[in-house]
Amino acid sequence: MYTLLSGPKTFCFSSVLANGGLPADGSASSSREIQYAVVVDAGSSGSRAYLYSWPEHTGDPRDLLEITPLTDQADPKKPLVKKAVPGISSLQDHPGDALEYITPLLEFAEAHIPSEKLKETPLYILATAGMRLVEKTKQVGLILSIFMALLGFVIGILTIPNFLS
Repeated sequence: MYTLLSGPKTFCFSSVLANGGLPADGSASSSREIQYAVVVDAGSSGSRAYLYSWPEHTGDPRDLLEITPLTDQADPKKPLVKKAVPGISSLQDHPGDALEYITPLLEFAEAHIPSEKLKETPLYILATAGMRLVEKTKQVGLILSIFMALLGFVIGILTIPNFLS
């Protein structure tokens, strides 16, 4: 399922499994596979990609997910983060550059998430601060440009990273 959530302060494109990460039969696996997610915080000064992981949910509604950031192997206390500058709002006058802007962040995620998990990894892009200052029609144009670039990966028109193809 692919969703674009929009509001006055935020938008989110997500590619999510319909069954919430549980096996196809809806039961919890005893092996508890590791799941992954990518959150891109598209702020006013730059966009940062954060990577998270968690064991597959047990199926017990009383259990919470144990979500943790992926960390640098050299410094396990340092979360893995990739920054793209300037802020995404800088693309307001040339939204066609959205693919070029977002690709390094997707490639970063692709380099740190196991390849067999990429197709089921949710991707959330949240844009707030800088986008509030952008004229509404330009906000929509930029959001749609990002959405269309990501959709190109999903349906296989674009083949840059394997992240969404």
